[in-house]
Amino acid sequence: MKILFVLRPDSFSKYGGDTLQIEKYVFYLKTKGHICYYTTCLKPDISCNPDIVIITNIDTDIVFKVQLSFIVESKNYKIICHPIHHPKIWTDNISSAYSNIRSINPQYLIEKLLIKFKYKSILRYLISSISNPKTIFYLFKKRNIYNSLKGIDKFIFLSHLEKDFFEVDFKLITNCYAIIPNGIDNNHYTNLKNEKDGILVIGRIEPRKNSVNIAKLLQKSDIKVHFYGKENIFYKYYLKAFHIIIAKSKNIKYKGSLANDKLLQIISSYKLLILASYAEVFPLVELEALNSGINVISTVFTTNKDIYNSNSIVYIHPDKLTIDNIMNHYNNVHYNINIPLWSDIINQLEKEYYECIG
Repeated sequence: MKILFVLRPDSFSKYGGDTLQIEKYVFYLKTKGHICYYTTCLKPDISCNPDIVIITNIDTDIVFKVQLSFIVESKNYKIICHPIHHPKIWTDNISSAYSNIRSINPQYLIEKLLIKFKYKSILRYLISSISNPKTIFYLFKKRNIYNSLKGIDKFIFLSHLEKDFFEVDFKLITNCYAIIPNGIDNNHYTNLKNEKDGILVIGRIEPRKNSVNIAKLLQKSDIKVHFYGKENIFYKYYLKAFHIIIAKSKNIKYKGSLANDKLLQIISSYKLLILASYAEVFPLVELEALNSGINVISTVFTTNKDIYNSNSIVYIHPDKLTIDNIMNHYNNVHYNINIPLWSDIINQLEKEYYECIG
């Protein structure tokens, strides 16, 4: 099979779990003999004559609309969509991330306002248009995203919950779909550390990840806390507030960003992972943490909460996170969870792809 993956334009400059997910697909599909390509262009180059075009990241709004419109327009292949969708009802609440920041600074007020109007999608689109100016006019064509979505042959969701929210948000019933969760690599934790200590917080430093509120809360603890994640430069005032808290804290350190393979080497030394964000889809870091023997505090705003039922992971509203429930889960016994391997996930994925092309 020849497969073309169409990703958001900033997939590799703004690396996230969605990029890692697709990289895992490509790596394991290649081991099974399939030919895979990436494109991050607004007008995808389809000259490789693929059997299937995979489009991802429906939440990039304008970018997704334009990419999909071009794909549907020149269709002589099957189209599969991996939405990786954050429900709109959740992303509308991200401004709550500023609840611990009190300021009348104009930059702060503008940041809060821009979150509400989702300016990043527009900015991402305009930046991407620089390399192909003609695409900027494509935005004004009459074809809307709902018509374009009808040109997709199959949807593949990470969970039933993601599918349900997708159908509500896009007013579309998906008759041809599959549910395939994320996985982990073959057990590479050959030296799991028995002595675990400290709290790990992983994720981009930005309002959606709730970095400021989590740091503010963990100041009340004597436990070692390490934040890992790239700074989102769109939110300069938010970053300033975060670093002020870090500078005043004896127990909290910001360690910068870390490549995924390096992160896997250190993750098992911690006792607790906190991912109390305002919107998640299916965080890979949770699976890696659970697989390496550490407990997880996740968010109620995640679409994988209908999959794992274990005392090792709890789902808490980010605004209701307290030092007490952090300490309770920090001291809980860890129970192993059976997490599927990427090799098994890819077998399911391959089956769905083959069924689609017939």
